[in-house]
Amino acid sequence: MNREQAEGYVEYGINYMDFSKKICYRLLPLILFVLTIAIALHRELIFMAIVVIIALLSIVFSIVFLIKYSIFNGFMSVGLQLLFTNIALNLIVFGINKLTKSFILWEYIVSIVIQVIAFGVSWFLIKRRSEKFKLEENYTKTEIVAGTMAGFSCALALILCRIFAPPLTTVVSIIVILINFIVCLINVGIIMAFYRAYLIKKFNLDF
Repeated sequence: MNREQAEGYVEYGINYMDFSKKICYRLLPLILFVLTIAIALHRELIFMAIVVIIALLSIVFSIVFLIKYSIFNGFMSVGLQLLFTNIALNLIVFGINKLTKSFILWEYIVSIVIQVIAFGVSWFLIKRRSEKFKLEENYTKTEIVAGTMAGFSCALALILCRIFAPPLTTVVSIIVILINFIVCLINVGIIMAFYRAYLIKKFNLDF
């Protein structure tokens, strides 16, 4: 990717995401809400400490990026907020499994590994597409395809895990699979935000 392509790609993201200072804390209420649900599901001391740490980090980073607002910090803030959202969703899955006494360590580890693999697949697809970026093309389709492919692969793997795991209620299984699917879709947003921040630094773009 050359400087001109990078400028177009970053500018596209700025317009698409409706940039303003509000972007530094836009997802903060959602993160805190999801973390509150996680605590309501499971109240083990260590678990609650992790939840509180994630909440504090979310608040601190939002405040810092708001005070030092720039386009670069805006993208970094979005990426971190989405990352914290994913962590919070995984904590909900942990809480659900603990509450229903259906926690299976190997399955939980597998779900995290799948998310990491899906993240890598999405990164590869989006980076490869961004290198051929043109403003007149509908780039959103590529992002949707990347997220959907990652999400479906994650859901399929989790369904297989559930087949070989001890019997669970259908509702719990569906909720867990759905949350993991959402996590993989959010991965796309994380990649888009961090990659654009990277391009701003790499090419010293002035926005």
